[in-house]
Amino acid sequence: MPGITRVRWYPPLASLTGPETTIELDGPATVGDLLQRLCREQPKLLGFARLDKDTGAVIGLIVLCGNDLMKDSDRVEPGGTLDIMAAIEGG
Repeated sequence: MPGITRVRWYPPLASLTGPETTIELDGPATVGDLLQRLCREQPKLLGFARLDKDTGAVIGLIVLCGNDLMKDSDRVEPGGTLDIMAAIEGG
């Protein structure tokens, strides 16, 4: 069933996207597919992430659903909320 999924962005990504966006999903999607779509729609994200040259997977973004760390193969249901942040080294 189609639905709107809310995406909350954390700094420094929020400076590129705004603090919150929405994305329409026609049905369940994998986190990997969703990240690829977001990077196509907002290419500035690739300043903090990169695409794996062999698989096309997005590397460098962390996705949470509630308190759960999501993997590329995890499914996202329409109507949910995701938190996305950059995987930044340092301390």
